[in-house]
Amino acid sequence: MWQARLADMPRGENRAVLNRTYNGEPPFDDSKAEENSVEVNRNFLQGTRLLTDARRQWASALLKPGNYFTVGLDDGPAHKRMEYSHIITTQINRRLKRSQPMMEQIRATGAQVMLHGIGPTVWRDRRDPIPIPIPIASLLIPSETDLDFSNLEWYSVFRQWTPTQLVEMTSGPKVDPGWNMPLVKSQLKYVAEELRKQPNMSAFQYMPEKIEELIKQDGGFWGSDAVPTIDVWDCYFREAEDGKGWYRRIFLDWDLGKDEVSSYRNSGGMPKMDKQEDFLYTSKKRCYSNKLSEMLHCQFGDCSAVAPFKYHSVRSLGWMMWGVVDLLNRLQCKFTESTFEQMLWFFRTAGQQDFDRVKKAVFSHMGVIPQGVSFVPSNERFKPDSGQINMGLGMMRQILSENAASYVQDFEKGGSGKEQTATEVMAKVNNVNTMVSGMLNLAYTYQTSQYREIARRFCIKNSPYTEVKEFQKACLRAGVPAGYLDVER
Repeated sequence: MWQARLADMPRGENRAVLNRTYNGEPPFDDSKAEENSVEVNRNFLQGTRLLTDARRQWASALLKPGNYFTVGLDDGPAHKRMEYSHIITTQINRRLKRSQPMMEQIRATGAQVMLHGIGPTVWRDRRDPIPIPIPIASLLIPSETDLDFSNLEWYSVFRQWTPTQLVEMTSGPKVDPGWNMPLVKSQLKYVAEELRKQPNMSAFQYMPEKIEELIKQDGGFWGSDAVPTIDVWDCYFREAEDGKGWYRRIFLDWDLGKDEVSSYRNSGGMPKMDKQEDFLYTSKKRCYSNKLSEMLHCQFGDCSAVAPFKYHSVRSLGWMMWGVVDLLNRLQCKFTESTFEQMLWFFRTAGQQDFDRVKKAVFSHMGVIPQGVSFVPSNERFKPDSGQINMGLGMMRQILSENAASYVQDFEKGGSGKEQTATEVMAKVNNVNTMVSGMLNLAYTYQTSQYREIARRFCIKNSPYTEVKEFQKACLRAGVPAGYLDVER
């Protein structure tokens, strides 16, 4: 775990660069801008706009249809299959379409796919029907892991639980016996004494992109009014003995509440996992889940060039556009500086005395210029090559448009000044539509496994979740036999 966390830091720094650019940060930091006398230092948000367009395509494709997915039966009476399928499809989608967490999960997944190429989602427990999105920084996957996860032996999720969430998971009539209640109580005592969440906690030292989001949220105020949380690493792994079932361990982030749980720590501050009591939760020898698809789901962008594709080799639309976006911002900053410069009044003076006259002169509509001061006419001033500038701007915008064409339907209509014919326009429209359709078809393919898991969770008997109970009752009242509420059928 520790080695994976260190290995992910350089990746996190790269993701933080993308976050800064697409969050609207200027191309130069304050020190570089001052050192190079940069007068205009702004982000013109071309990349941000293109990512917004791409997210709109994603949301339209996945949220706009009346149903998220359809359910079909594989067996049973032939004359009843269509009726039962329609009832199940209608009732399950009715609950999902009313769920705001489901909508936000789809939007967040699409945003991560566009920006970083990977959109991971997990579930709170083994029966919750609605998945939740997690940041890429919160998911640790070993290097050299294939995109289909066939060689994945373990993974870990960074979670931040409020005291209320932890109490709900560890109290009630049917509490999972894997919870270490003395350690749970010590953590609740620790956060009870905290007035607010500390934004410079130990975990964020290894997550540069999370620091960027904190700065974006509070505008640089190095404090927080957030509720304090219990920060943990939720680990899942396969035992070498069986190689199939997945087991679970949860342990505290290494420096959180160290004083309160000193009996669970060694002197060096690193987690010491020698005993069963060191874990906040352990499934022990009990298999937590049979399939990876029941715990983790990922959407992937399609910008990688080298196959076979690896998890950490995935490249995003944001990565493809970043270089051009950064150069375009710098070029437009210089262009804007030059535009302001063209609006200045330039004077030619013979010495300090004439210079003082210029400063004292009043220039108004009928003003008089003092003797010895003369204007510098436009033909004697330096002028940038407008043709070269326009060519550079047009080239970068074209590259940006071409890189984003697979995700964005809005395209440039040409920067050469030549009016396109109807045939040329239709050819470009068809080409872009084909690429966008290809991207969405891949998204639908990846989404299928998540929808199948959602359907499985809606069919779990004795589920504590209200939407699942309502779904099953509605299907039974509509005449669907209980035996057909099985994802394998």
